[in-house]
Amino acid sequence: MEMTLTSRLSTLVYKSSLQRRISRIESALEIPKDERSTFEVLLAKSDQRTMEGERLDDPTIGKKSIWRASDADEVSVEGLALEQYVKEGWKGYVALALPLCRVLLTENLQQISL
Repeated sequence: MEMTLTSRLSTLVYKSSLQRRISRIESALEIPKDERSTFEVLLAKSDQRTMEGERLDDPTIGKKSIWRASDADEVSVEGLALEQYVKEGWKGYVALALPLCRVLLTENLQQISL
């Protein structure tokens, strides 16, 4: 597993899970603490963020929610979150691919062809 942590193909998302998994396995095997793995990069817990918005519809299972953007347009919850990040200086886009939703944020977004 430690080789996986150093692989350029392993993203930060997976490295955090792998680090926890290695730690749990070593603990379960009762390996002495001074012989356990140490990791070059320990991932910190992310900051909690709270965003507020005005919901325009009633909650309905299976239906996307509709929110009011600052320009009075109707947007999805992902669009509302992206709008907040844009106000903070980020650039990005929302890519909806069920069942996953990804919001790509970057400080140097050049050009994305969709």
